[in-house]
Amino acid sequence: MDLPQLRRLLLLGSGLLIAVYLGLAFGTAPSRDRVQVILPFWVHHLPTAGFILFLLSQLAAVATRRGWRRLTPLLSLGLAFPLFVVVIGFVQVATVRSEIDRVSLPSGRVVMMTIGPGITDTIFGLWEKAGWWCWQTPFEAASDITYSEDHSFTSNPRLVVTADGRYLLIRRGGIWTDCWAIVTGLNSCLPGEQNSPDKREDWIDRSERIAGIVGADPSSP
Repeated sequence: MDLPQLRRLLLLGSGLLIAVYLGLAFGTAPSRDRVQVILPFWVHHLPTAGFILFLLSQLAAVATRRGWRRLTPLLSLGLAFPLFVVVIGFVQVATVRSEIDRVSLPSGRVVMMTIGPGITDTIFGLWEKAGWWCWQTPFEAASDITYSEDHSFTSNPRLVVTADGRYLLIRRGGIWTDCWAIVTGLNSCLPGEQNSPDKREDWIDRSERIAGIVGADPSSP
């Protein structure tokens, strides 16, 4: 196989990988359905692999040319990179629900926490595995998970199952923000309470009450 043929194959592979990713991203965009497809983490590497193939194709083009014409593939590479970053970045921020963490409950059920698409908001979700890439929400409404209007306590989000296997918790920003008793379903530890605290003191008070219920401090592993 000569270099021109190799370059064409690399370009074809690059285009296919990026096209497949865009198709998956738009085809699995969040909806109001109870069961949804959430792409696994490795799928989000497809556009990066596609761009690497494009880079290799341009290097092959450089090797087949002489003189100033060698600059043409390099210029196209310089133009393609920022376009690639902007387009793929926008797609991921605006349409893709991404996995943050997952745990297995004592019954063997797998629960996953995600961050939803949103340019200005930080939107967390909780999902239970329904099969393959399909996940279903264990709640009737998204409001069953706390929402931070001013982005307070959104850093380093993690799912935690207590050592006795009785509670599932969300730890964000170093405090407990959510708690459910693990029974047939997931029952809130604080039933009927507003899930969008307004002030920092309200968040900390909520965390302390959760710690009192589960007997575990959020600073614990």
